[in-house]
Amino acid sequence: MKRFNHTIGFFAAAALAACTGDFESFNTNPDAVQSVDKKTYITTMQMDAVIPCSDVGANEFQRACNLMGDAFGGYLSPIQAFNGGSYKNLLTDLNAAIVVLKEYAANAADARPLQKVDAVYQGDYTKWLKLANSVKLRMAMRIRFVEPALARTYAEEAVRDGVMTASDDGAWLKSSGSVQVYNPLEEVWNAYNDTRMGATIDAYMNGYADPRLPAYFKTCEDGKYHGVRSGLSSMLKADYTGLSVPNVAKDTPVVWFLASEAAFLRAEGAMLGWDMGGDDESFYKTGIELSFLERGLTAAAAATYAESASEPQAFEDASAASTKYNASKPSSVSPKWNAGAGDEEKLERIITQKWIAMFPNGQEAWSEFRRTGYPKVIPIVNNLSGGKVDTNVQVRRMTFPRSEYSNNAAGVAAATALLGGADTGGTKLWWDKK
Repeated sequence: MKRFNHTIGFFAAAALAACTGDFESFNTNPDAVQSVDKKTYITTMQMDAVIPCSDVGANEFQRACNLMGDAFGGYLSPIQAFNGGSYKNLLTDLNAAIVVLKEYAANAADARPLQKVDAVYQGDYTKWLKLANSVKLRMAMRIRFVEPALARTYAEEAVRDGVMTASDDGAWLKSSGSVQVYNPLEEVWNAYNDTRMGATIDAYMNGYADPRLPAYFKTCEDGKYHGVRSGLSSMLKADYTGLSVPNVAKDTPVVWFLASEAAFLRAEGAMLGWDMGGDDESFYKTGIELSFLERGLTAAAAATYAESASEPQAFEDASAASTKYNASKPSSVSPKWNAGAGDEEKLERIITQKWIAMFPNGQEAWSEFRRTGYPKVIPIVNNLSGGKVDTNVQVRRMTFPRSEYSNNAAGVAAATALLGGADTGGTKLWWDKK
């Protein structure tokens, strides 16, 4: 992942050489302190926020909270409480940022001082304000099972101040000007040849005959889409390389936050009676429409899909392996909205479509699965946790890094005591209370 910073540095250096010729190179002391335009750090921060560059702190704090509670990556602190305190502090910080963005959006909406270094919105303050409020809405919904009153307050504030509503509001990290972005998923499936379509998304999208399939994956030799079960303890890699790979190239923009997710968040809030500016069914269908538009499809196609009564299908192992790991269909939920259903069925329908729309944002998809229990997934084949993780409940968190046990044993002991359970993948995080 370090390549991103190196690539940015190369382009900056190339531009400088083109402007000054050889004069600077021959007349500048290489050991002297150099002046750096601080705006260029923005690009690096965006890379680190969206694409994890290491396991020791490069990733954004909210994502680290999702992974390991209120301990940030590999930086453990015995005074850090695992009760959501730091998460609330982050919401406070986000509110402060929103105040600043609102001022800029109101008074300097057309100004673009950061255009050359902003790899997401090219310096558009109004778009950043929508993203900030949408992130606030996401974070509010994350705590709704543990802090329902606070979640509602923050969610309604976010909607009132303006979240994403159009397909072009989405935040994608992409190449812009001299900033070059390479999608890491392409490296994983192509260079490493280490990932293929999952069995669960195979069952849902094939069962729904989902028109977004070609935007997400490539077909196999038979012209169909085939996945693989997770948790195979013994496998011959060559038996599975012929299955569907992600339709992601090096220059495919990296998904950060899409407008479709904001719509599904509002659908869930409206279902709960929160003031989201509309009703649950309307936001649900808007979420599907936005997702289709985000993937280059039409609103008409989305409307047809939203009326489908199709269900997920059983998973059939199409690998070349001699042992087949087939599985029954994970759910019977269809895309078609059922206004007369109870909240639990509505929630499953909302989250299932939200999960499909967020692809390939696996971190957020996993967080939502842990928060809500949806979508219903096909369980792993081999559970090697020794009873520490329930096969059906699945992994709830990442354990603390092994290096911390060696270098910070006291900190690990104190943090584990605050965690409320053992440092295993089966212990739930503080917001995972459904």
